[in-house]
Amino acid sequence: MNNSIWVVKLDQAAARLGVESKWSLPNEENRKTYAGLTCAQQEKLGAHVSIISGDAKRPLRTEIVTLDLKTKTVAPIKYESAANLLWPLWSPNGQFIAATVHSGDLDSAVVVELATGRVRLLSSERSVSPHSWQAGSARILATSIDSSGKQWETVSIDLESGSISPLLKGGRPISSVSLPPKIAVVSGDLDGLTIYEGKRSVRLKGEFRELIQWVDESTILAIVSIGSRNRLAIVNTQNGITRSFDTSEFGEINGVCVLGHEGNLSESKGLGPNNE
Repeated sequence: MNNSIWVVKLDQAAARLGVESKWSLPNEENRKTYAGLTCAQQEKLGAHVSIISGDAKRPLRTEIVTLDLKTKTVAPIKYESAANLLWPLWSPNGQFIAATVHSGDLDSAVVVELATGRVRLLSSERSVSPHSWQAGSARILATSIDSSGKQWETVSIDLESGSISPLLKGGRPISSVSLPPKIAVVSGDLDGLTIYEGKRSVRLKGEFRELIQWVDESTILAIVSIGSRNRLAIVNTQNGITRSFDTSEFGEINGVCVLGHEGNLSESKGLGPNNE
């Protein structure tokens, strides 16, 4: 299994992706699988890596790492926990990482304080998995399960108190940087997304697998399913049109980060580790 990061440029006019480079991630002596690619700090990427070791007590372990595109190096993040942390999310101020940890049948949210390596477990009676930070780094938006135990529910996590509050129906939320923020969520049956702005909401149909980020006040970068394939997509929230880009040559998309974005997505670079 070979994990790779592809650097691509989205050409909206031609509705295609232009490949700029490819980095095959190191495997070393152990079998490694990278996933959860995201934007870190200082122009680096972040991800978690699963490592199959020779330790009978802990045959599979995970680490949170940074990936430096310029030097082609991978560096582990140091933190005070032996738990397997997954799907890291760097806070906008660069001081924290929110992540998911499996505990029995539940997913729990944890926060890593980068300056000290301290890890806080944010407990809940139901599964909670962080998906994005809100501007200001004071709150985390996460996916949970509602009281029926059957439907996704978006919850808000207060970083200071650790309190978890129900917010909206649906999961995998992303928040715009505008005030008041717009929050987009994926429906539990993956057949559409809903955008909430105050008391107003708009629903768009489509097989959305993942919401990556708000590009501007009317555009969302997402991953959609078309048949058995996943594709990158640009969603225009004003006219409801979703434009997808063929990513079949990359294999499975395990995360995306937009680099160099200054208000024009066609000049940005999307990256994603894949399993070939």
